[in-house]
Amino acid sequence: MADFKPLPKPVNAPKKTQKVNDPRTVTREAKPDDRKTTVKVVQPKMVKETYKGVGASVSGVPEPGAQRTHQRRRDNPQGKSNFQKQARKAYRFLRKNSRRMINIGIALILAVSLISLLMWFMAGNNALAVYLGDDHFAYIAFSQDLDEDILRAEVISRLEDRVNASVQVNEQIMLRPASSAQRNVLPFNEAVEQLAATLDFQIIGTAIEVNGYRVAVLRTQSEAEEIIWRLQSPFLRGSSGEYDTVEFVEDFHLVSATVDESALSSVQHAMHRLDSRSVVVNEYTVQSGDTLGGIALRHNITLTQLFNDNPGFSANTILRVGDALQIQSYQPFLSVRTIMYETHREPIPIEFQPLENPGEVNTFSQTIQEGIEGEREVVTRIIRINGIQTEGTQIVETRTIREMEPEIVEVGTLEVAVDRR
Repeated sequence: MADFKPLPKPVNAPKKTQKVNDPRTVTREAKPDDRKTTVKVVQPKMVKETYKGVGASVSGVPEPGAQRTHQRRRDNPQGKSNFQKQARKAYRFLRKNSRRMINIGIALILAVSLISLLMWFMAGNNALAVYLGDDHFAYIAFSQDLDEDILRAEVISRLEDRVNASVQVNEQIMLRPASSAQRNVLPFNEAVEQLAATLDFQIIGTAIEVNGYRVAVLRTQSEAEEIIWRLQSPFLRGSSGEYDTVEFVEDFHLVSATVDESALSSVQHAMHRLDSRSVVVNEYTVQSGDTLGGIALRHNITLTQLFNDNPGFSANTILRVGDALQIQSYQPFLSVRTIMYETHREPIPIEFQPLENPGEVNTFSQTIQEGIEGEREVVTRIIRINGIQTEGTQIVETRTIREMEPEIVEVGTLEVAVDRR
């Protein structure tokens, strides 16, 4: 024992650590040389995660406490497992917050549904469905700028170009967003053409009414105005601008009327009805200054016709005031009244103004002032019906342009005795 020498320490020898009583260490008896050797036995490391089997580990060795759990279950068979505790805890939580959870669930469901519907609407509507009333007509390409008014106006424009008149569409056009295969979607222009060929419409024409009776319906206002000019122009002498009034004697009106295209009249057909004439016999009383030629001209007839209608009258007949003549004329369906105002100048005659002189005999006469004619402007009104003057010329207004100066003559007033022997 005296010769024992300790071994030298290795260079990289681990530092001494404080000894701890480890139950896993095993102490063996010392060898005959009285040296004690300590051997550390390391047991295999157990896996902490437990196997799904009750009370068993991955290695098959029961974990610590497993036997106690089984023992506890055997001792208390009515005890509750952890799962049951958690389930009851969750049940109590749901029961306490059930109303709030239900409201939250409903709100989530509605939000998801609304978002889904909106996404489907935005992704799926690639067209606009065109409806005529309740009937589906066609699909056209979707456009944010297109609405029912624009489509209706375009269809009406196509119809008016086709019939050359204003139209009124009787059917209602509606648009609804829709989804359709691309092959079923029509271009805008093609859809408008098909609508124009399908829609039920009427013409907004111009009706001619005489004394409350509708005589004809023209396609446009300009056609009605052309007929009026044709009816009135034969009775105008000179330019129509010379007349103050040109009108029909009858109650004549142009009104808007909506009719089918088949009910329209052409200009020729309307003229045939409005320009029809009937024979009318009127009695005329001869006035001062009348002549047979003047009467015939005034009534727009010939002398031959005047003599045929009045037997006993000839070119050699001397007319007397009060004689009655039968005037036969052709009365048109519409009578035209014209009122013309004429302006002319005429002289103002010289007036004789005597100046009495009692100092002179009554045979005395002497001109003191020469007279000068005056001048005045006269406005007259002439009324004619179908070119015939029905009334005498009426003086409407006079205006003196130059004053008349009278002739002044001095005359004697002294009576002179006459010797009659």
